[in-house]
Amino acid sequence: MVARLQAGGRMLDFGCGSGRVAMAVKRAFPAAQVTGFDIDAQSIQRAREAASGQNLKIEFATAPPKGQFDLVTICDCIHDLAAPVETLRQVHRLVKPEGTLFIVEPKAADRLEDNRNPVATMFYGFSLFHCMTQSLACGGPGLGTCMGPGQTEKLVREAGFRGFRMLDIKSMTNLFYAATP
Repeated sequence: MVARLQAGGRMLDFGCGSGRVAMAVKRAFPAAQVTGFDIDAQSIQRAREAASGQNLKIEFATAPPKGQFDLVTICDCIHDLAAPVETLRQVHRLVKPEGTLFIVEPKAADRLEDNRNPVATMFYGFSLFHCMTQSLACGGPGLGTCMGPGQTEKLVREAGFRGFRMLDIKSMTNLFYAATP
């Protein structure tokens, strides 16, 4: 993936928020074609302003992107979605056959009893007041912040991805996954 992005490959940050991931990728890979997508118009406006202030050429949009991408990132938002499988199916169509979906989700175990620690306690609080309510308010499943690796893999595979693995990236707060079509 590094070689593809260095050579001008296409990258999409799906659910980009204020654009931090897209901007970091563009700084690391100046030749890459970087796009950020989010349904929240205020987030996109903040992302555009931040990127232009750093003189980074990135396309930010509230409309779904066209074409396929070498790398698609979806960071800290699968658990918030009202329609996670349907959304991941849309994402699947955006990943080139030889591409990769890079996922970041909060670090939590699959079982409630394995989440007895200060970080997971904080995540459950976030979940009650933001993540679950975002999803439930739109008729979604309300997965919440602590859905764990098992649920993440289940959703990704149900959406059509064949390859799925947890990446060995050390973090106190996040888990990292790679999925391939």
